[in-house]
Amino acid sequence: MFRAAVSARAPLARRAASTLTADAAHAAAASPAAASRTALADIPARWTQLAQQDRTAVVESLLAAQKNDWKTMSLEQKKALFYIAYGPHGPRERLPKGFQTRVFAGVVGVIAASGAMFYWLKTVGGAGVPTTTQEWQEAANEYAKAQNGNPFSGVASPDYKGKGHIDQ
Repeated sequence: MFRAAVSARAPLARRAASTLTADAAHAAAASPAAASRTALADIPARWTQLAQQDRTAVVESLLAAQKNDWKTMSLEQKKALFYIAYGPHGPRERLPKGFQTRVFAGVVGVIAASGAMFYWLKTVGGAGVPTTTQEWQEAANEYAKAQNGNPFSGVASPDYKGKGHIDQ
């Protein structure tokens, strides 16, 4: 309902409207006098403290004002429109101090815990899988020769000089 009222030539209004809920927009449309009570001066400092109805009223009044010629708008109205559309509030708010350090420490902690768990599993795990033994790898070489596996450059080729499937 609220977004339908926004014209296609008002991108700032669309951005401002996207920060509002439909219920708050409906409440503001019911009381247009609220916009006259709310002063536009120093919107960046007061925006987060304003009630949702007052915010909606300010946005409604600015939407109505920008439908006219922008040269007739006051500087406070232009600053308020810019702040509402692009200002650091809502999802564009700055992160708290030390947030990046906590994220980095958490990532390093998780990596260290996974490394410790890997090392513990390797020490407690006992013998490895049977395919890593010397006998198994030699048998794999013999099987590849018997099956003529990769006859051009592999174990089954006539002039092959490599180790084949043997790792050690």
